[in-house]
Amino acid sequence: MALVPAAAFGTVVKLDTVALGGVISLSGPGVTIDTIDVTSHSSTSGYREFVEGLADGGELTMEIIFDDANELVLATKRAAGLTVTIEITWPGAIVWSAEAWLTGIEPNAASDGALTATVTWKITGVITYDP
Repeated sequence: MALVPAAAFGTVVKLDTVALGGVISLSGPGVTIDTIDVTSHSSTSGYREFVEGLADGGELTMEIIFDDANELVLATKRAAGLTVTIEITWPGAIVWSAEAWLTGIEPNAASDGALTATVTWKITGVITYDP
């Protein structure tokens, strides 16, 4: 199959089925998988041997326009202290979804720029990939 490059413009982020407006950029989630060393004295290769351990969904970081609507949504999610379902629809209709905790909100107010915020989510559990 030939590679079909796509522009990132038009990516949609939903929190519990409600689209989050003003998303400027997002990074992640950065999935990692632990490795477990199972090398023993009976290993014959002289090389360490590993098996796959637990996966970690990592974090999702996004920069958003920090307006009243977004501040209210994020404050409500943070105050509730509950996970939310984050759904990312990438261009080309690829959808990823996962449960996540809101772990950081950092407003940015440069004198010559828009009021924005960097928002960080910690993924908990499995990420569902729907190509």
